[in-house]
Amino acid sequence: MSYVKAKGEAAIATAKQLPHAVLNRLFKGGLLTFELRMTALVVGLLVHQLAVIVAIIALLATFTALQRLVRISKALT
Repeated sequence: MSYVKAKGEAAIATAKQLPHAVLNRLFKGGLLTFELRMTALVVGLLVHQLAVIVAIIALLATFTALQRLVRISKALT
């Protein structure tokens, strides 16, 4: 997801002239942010259900990456 965010920022930076502060926040959102992923991993470790948590994170991370791709494509048009 960070890769998608970085590539989106690079594409927007070359297509439009936006300040760095605006670029950094442009594609930050999504369903499953870094903080939520780390919290879920800690909870999974504590309740001994790491495999289940990792599977859930994988599904939600894919959805989040797709959300960011849609947001990037809308910003480029």
